[in-house]
Amino acid sequence: MNMCHARIILLRRNPDSLTPEEIAMLKATFPGRELSFFRTDPQDYKEHLLNCEAIQPEVVILPLERPIPSLAMEQGYAHVVITPNGLSELLPLQPQFKPFALKLES
Repeated sequence: MNMCHARIILLRRNPDSLTPEEIAMLKATFPGRELSFFRTDPQDYKEHLLNCEAIQPEVVILPLERPIPSLAMEQGYAHVVITPNGLSELLPLQPQFKPFALKLES
């Protein structure tokens, strides 16, 4: 992998939709590196993993309004959202369970 490039997947987002502030934030995150953007629109989490394996991104930019965790996260590909305060990485989700209680209609 060329370390002069920061490979960034934009999940369901066009590179030209990034604001100047978002570009500046990404440049600050990867100082001295050229940003290479790859839009992907996978049909499912398996296709998303294949995209990550093929592109080998440093990060995957998720839609802020609906970040979707995936199998690719388990393989170590960082998934982040761009917030006004900077990049925030989505933490792996840990399944949690509670006793199931059927809700009775009143």
